[in-house]
Amino acid sequence: MKISEIKLKHSIKGLKAYEKLTLRKFDSDDAWLISDKLRSYDYEGSSIVFTVRLFNGLELTSGVIGQVAPHNYDWLNAKYNTVAKYHMSSHLYGQNLIVKHHSIPSWQLSPEDTSRIAAMADVSEYTNEYFRTLLVEEKGCQVDWNELSDDYRTFISTFEKKTLLHFTGDELDGFFKSIFPSSVAKTGPNGCYYIENVRIKDSNEKLKISPTNLMGEKTENKYPEYAAHGGAFPINIKNVSGPIGALSISGLPNGSLDHAVAYNVINELAAHQAQV
Repeated sequence: MKISEIKLKHSIKGLKAYEKLTLRKFDSDDAWLISDKLRSYDYEGSSIVFTVRLFNGLELTSGVIGQVAPHNYDWLNAKYNTVAKYHMSSHLYGQNLIVKHHSIPSWQLSPEDTSRIAAMADVSEYTNEYFRTLLVEEKGCQVDWNELSDDYRTFISTFEKKTLLHFTGDELDGFFKSIFPSSVAKTGPNGCYYIENVRIKDSNEKLKISPTNLMGEKTENKYPEYAAHGGAFPINIKNVSGPIGALSISGLPNGSLDHAVAYNVINELAAHQAQV
């Protein structure tokens, strides 16, 4: 499997749902299966260092795939320490910090994205780009068009010379399908339109903030003892209150990718256990 094919939700709600993943058991055989799974992935030119470590200090397996630098071990251990202290993935811990300290209104984008859209002159171009940046495709979700159009109007009003693109109800489905292929515009029981299979991004998904730097600014936790980037995921066992250890990964281009790989391999282990 190519690591770019691993797709996870990045909303706080979605991240919390992943944390509920539990295993039937966990021993050295399961740790080695994690190691084998990790070695089967196509890292597309990237490298990782990994460890499976219990909270009693016992390391069940570890390894390097590709070439890593000494600082990757600092990140590996710092992420692990965060899971041991807070009993949640290092990624969820960091994203929670962003939402807590930098929550923004639903209509607002990051300063970088706002500046990029501000430079666009064509109303169709900047309207498309606004919705493309504000929303994310996710099956089972929906947004109220009245509320979404209010967000659009509020955002455009922050610019002096930009106008709104107006839509009829019949145009909504085609417009959003051109950006989000699985989206569907429907009329609700109250006669209002809803756009299905999309949602507004959370603040942590919009803002380009280093969670580990934010951790250092706002909490007692400091790198290199702790890290709030993604990559360490708790190992939970059914009928045990709290995780017993963690899989920690470092080396991929960003923490969310480290997190995705860590979650995915533990999820594969859970699926394997369900079959035996």
